Amino acid sequence: MNKSDFKRQPCALRLPTDVWELLSELEPSNKLFKLAMRNPELYCLELDKAAYGLKDAPLLWNLKAVLVLVSELSYLRSSHDSCLFYRVFEGRVVVVISLHVDDTLATGELWALDELHKELEKRFGAMKAEKNNFRHFGVDISRNDNKDVQMCQRNYIANLKPISRKKEKGRTVESDSNAQEVTDFRSLVSGIAWVGITSPGAQAIASLMQSYLPVPKLKHLDMVNAALQQLIDGYVPLVFRSGFDLKYSKLLLMTDSSLGNNQKYSQGGYLLFLSEDNPNQLAGYMSLVGFRGAKSKRVANSTSAAETLAMNQGVEFAVHIQTWLAELENPTMTARQMANLPYLSLLPLEACTDCNDLYENVMNPAQPNLTNLSMTLRMMAAVTERAAESEPGSG
Repeated sequence: MNKSDFKRQPCALRLPTDVWELLSELEPSNKLFKLAMRNPELYCLELDKAAYGLKDAPLLWNLKAVLVLVSELSYLRSSHDSCLFYRVFEGRVVVVISLHVDDTLATGELWALDELHKELEKRFGAMKAEKNNFRHFGVDISRNDNKDVQMCQRNYIANLKPISRKKEKGRTVESDSNAQEVTDFRSLVSGIAWVGITSPGAQAIASLMQSYLPVPKLKHLDMVNAALQQLIDGYVPLVFRSGFDLKYSKLLLMTDSSLGNNQKYSQGGYLLFLSEDNPNQLAGYMSLVGFRGAKSKRVANSTSAAETLAMNQGVEFAVHIQTWLAELENPTMTARQMANLPYLSLLPLEACTDCNDLYENVMNPAQPNLTNLSMTLRMMAAVTERAAESEPGSG
């Protein structure tokens, strides 16, 4: 990458003293090397390009990669994710590629993927292409003969180690962890959080465990060890099923929440499925396409309020996926056009809750009572915010 490609901060490298002598031997005619050899403390090298390990190297790689994809290969950048790009051929998407620091993940038609690989090698040199069975950021990705894609972290989980508690006289489950135990707790919780890429349960566990920081008690160490064992025994990979026809499909949203107390925050979560629209039952053949289990963003003063917050968050995510699926079918649409799509033109969305108060308040919004006034206000606020975002000319 040349300096002329992008503006970058100057970066100088101070060399060990004997390096100047070596450079002078390699290029005897270079007078600067000889001067630097005599006074090494006065000289340094200015870098002309990004080098691995420098803090701006990932940024410059990303800028260069985006320039190649968009300006040279005519890929379209997704309006939903700035790290996602589409190759459109004869009105349809033939390649989807994402950028992850200095790595990529792509899917599409084989001829288009081979073409992309060749074009990238012209500009970046030899590049390894792993297909159908490979590891990506600690996740084992594979595709079977039915074209189902599996994301599995069993091997990653197997490398997570339980916390070893130091046994000392007088310590009980209510005792604070020592410094080493706190470090081990943070490490294990972070590891479990990474499993949350493919496991909704792991995501919820990590969020709950984080609420016990900065100094967890010994009973919390036991809890996270038990959670790790539960993951080891019951982990199920995330599978994206193939064969859905969006004309006969829908999005199915399921939300839930637990009210917090003075010791921990409320936890809220949702599961979003892409499902066949079976008129005889709630769902047909389906695939999990999104999920979240985390601390609620707002304080809830009742179970109903906590359930409402979880539902609002789930619906917000589901609407995001609705327009994203619309983008995949119409990749040339602008973000404003997608925001203003008629709701009936999007994939149908059905939301489920086990909270009767929430259900009644949604079905009878004109009849609020003393127990659901705050719920009505929260839902109307969420609806108003989404409506304002989709208004033509809104900021």
